[in-house]
Amino acid sequence: YGHGLLDSREAVNYDGVPEMSREHNYLFCAVDWFGFASGDIPNVLSTLVDLSQFPVVPDASQQGMVNFMFLARLLRAQNGFAANAAFQDAQGRPLFDRSDVFYDGNSQGGILGGVLLAADKDVNRGALGSLGMNYSTLLNRSKDFDVYAIPLYTAYTDPLERQLLFSMMQ
Repeated sequence: YGHGLLDSREAVNYDGVPEMSREHNYLFCAVDWFGFASGDIPNVLSTLVDLSQFPVVPDASQQGMVNFMFLARLLRAQNGFAANAAFQDAQGRPLFDRSDVFYDGNSQGGILGGVLLAADKDVNRGALGSLGMNYSTLLNRSKDFDVYAIPLYTAYTDPLERQLLFSMMQ
């Protein structure tokens, strides 16, 4: 499961995910979208006042992509999670079907999830929800961005310039 803008893997526990898991017998797993997770907030805020430093954010997100790829591999591989006693029944059988791995992501998780689906051979299909597919659309309409907009809008006061900057961040 891919979380929204500057959230964390804990998002797997809200937004209806637990209910979907129970209703459809899905095992949801999550890692932080490193680079765009809650732990990255100080770094992101520092780049918003000087966008010439912004490349460190997408650079860091490459690690987030690798983390999701490793998670998918651990779910699919015979010697991954299925081989660990914590994921087995009393007879040593895996508690989950490792034949298919799917991705579900919303907002930021939808945007980055598109890249993951294109790049990861272990993820069979996915659902990308509530996304703008680019930052110039997503950030302007995201209520989650309101608080992060303050340093950006303080440093860059011209609304037209901001639109140009959003497209450059994209």
